[in-house]
Amino acid sequence: MYIQPNEESLRIQDHQYLLIDQAIVGKFEGYSQYIISLAPDFNLLQAEQYPILLKFDKLSLEKQQELLDYHESFIGLYQQPIFSVLFKTRYEQTDESLAKYFKKILYVDKNGKIFLRRIYDPKVIFQLNCYESQFDILSNIFKPFSDVSIFFNKKFITFTLNEDAIQQDGILENVSFSKISLVNRL
Repeated sequence: MYIQPNEESLRIQDHQYLLIDQAIVGKFEGYSQYIISLAPDFNLLQAEQYPILLKFDKLSLEKQQELLDYHESFIGLYQQPIFSVLFKTRYEQTDESLAKYFKKILYVDKNGKIFLRRIYDPKVIFQLNCYESQFDILSNIFKPFSDVSIFFNKKFITFTLNEDAIQQDGILENVSFSKISLVNRL
């Protein structure tokens, strides 16, 4: 493994953003002013089928607890978390810059068809971390963030990303997504 993950108890307050996959958990309502839509521009009418970022650090303590309670009950009912990926930022990010960044890495055009790369799936994050020992793929993909935590096997596991490993040219030039084959297989 290139980055050694740390298993931690749930310390969600340390994270600013939660990624919620609405295709798995359904349309996420009740937090609209704190949501950054990651729906592609060509399909905004079906935005409830695409991932969203929730600005967790902007929620009141009451709303944070409400979300955590909902998360726990959802796991109890469906054995599926509401949010499976949590992010801590390196620097202050704007909603627009994060939406643009995620849209750039999440969607790929293959022969005129747009596909969603599920690089936020915990199983995919583990595979990317093990993919190549000479290149820190996770730090390059998630370069706006200092930490990525995933909910996996009923535990939270945190990858502390390496700022020094980040390539200056951007991830799309340095990571061969076609070799990794994120479009359909992961």
